Amino acid sequence: MRYSYQREAVLEVLRSTKSHPTADWIHREVLKIIPNVSPATVYRNLSQLVKSGEILEIHSGSSARYDGDTKPHEHLHCIVCDNIYDANILDDDILEKTKADGFDPFGYYLEIKGVCEDCQKNKKGEALC
Repeated sequence: MRYSYQREAVLEVLRSTKSHPTADWIHREVLKIIPNVSPATVYRNLSQLVKSGEILEIHSGSSARYDGDTKPHEHLHCIVCDNIYDANILDDDILEKTKADGFDPFGYYLEIKGVCEDCQKNKKGEALC
């Protein structure tokens, strides 16, 4: 993949946050670096970065989210605020353990749905669903 200033800006924005933002959020942040960048440019570069394996695309409800951390890790997804948080729940050798079962793994994705601490505090005494 050839060098692109726009792609580098998208990657920089995504790797500078622990959140798992939408393309629209990334576009708003890239506008601070490149004032005339179009949403189409951001979407195209996100797609290229996903295809190259430099970022992860997480499908969450009706919108895609993006993650600059490509190391194997799990996600916690709050069903109230729709935020996604990184988690490190599984052993680092989880992929090696599956080889014992005759499986040749190349990666995994685990998302645990629930309610985050902030939403629990805000919803005390109210039904969540």
